[in-house]
Amino acid sequence: MEKDTKNTADTKADKPLHLVRGAEAEDAVVRWLSDRGFKVVERNVRFKVGEIDIIAWERDVLCFIEVRSRDKKTTYSPAETVGNKKQHNLIRSAQLYLQSRMRKLPHCRFDVVSVRGYGDSMQIEHIRNAFEAERAPRSQKGSPWQGY
Repeated sequence: MEKDTKNTADTKADKPLHLVRGAEAEDAVVRWLSDRGFKVVERNVRFKVGEIDIIAWERDVLCFIEVRSRDKKTTYSPAETVGNKKQHNLIRSAQLYLQSRMRKLPHCRFDVVSVRGYGDSMQIEHIRNAFEAERAPRSQKGSPWQGY
């Protein structure tokens, strides 16, 4: 029987440029957060409703972190691209994460990290508590955290 020697692993050359740059931005943000005392526990956690880029502890607060990156030429902050629908999907993903992995509900926060530029010229801006579950849009009555 002949072995298939074709490597099916994703390489940078196989991915579109925006995905490569997004991954580089996320890697830079993980290093940046770690340098500031965050303990990263998971990355790119996927659920049907969406993906959480980074999950990290800052002391006793569990942070769900969305990373947005853009070229330096843009006139707006990458954080401005986290609209109501994205917030709703992040909240729902966080609910699912907490239900599946936590016995006790910790203090939680939603952060957004903006990255402008790529490579050595990256500028990182961290917005703590960028939005709250109580204020975000929801499709059901009551708080999005009502399952707890």
